[in-house]
Amino acid sequence: MHTTTAATDGEVSRVANDLRESAHRIKDDVGDAASAVKEDLQDLAKKAGRHIRDMADTAGHSATDVAGIACEKVRDKPLQSLGIVAGLGFIAGLLFRRR
Repeated sequence: MHTTTAATDGEVSRVANDLRESAHRIKDDVGDAASAVKEDLQDLAKKAGRHIRDMADTAGHSATDVAGIACEKVRDKPLQSLGIVAGLGFIAGLLFRRR
């Protein structure tokens, strides 16, 4: 009976060692996967940042172009521009008076 207990103890030790090794491998695999995900997210964040900067630059250029066109129109037709602004001011005044 003592031999059976020793054999069982040895088998339990082997299983415990196998479990420890498996746990270490799993821990390493999870760490590697987490590092890969972190790198992917950092790359994605950099790309998103570049894309947002590009969009902001494009919007800024568009706004500058529109402002330039508006200034041109005002210079070309100052009286018409004055009439449009006066009309818009009148409409805005009516809208705000009602509130």
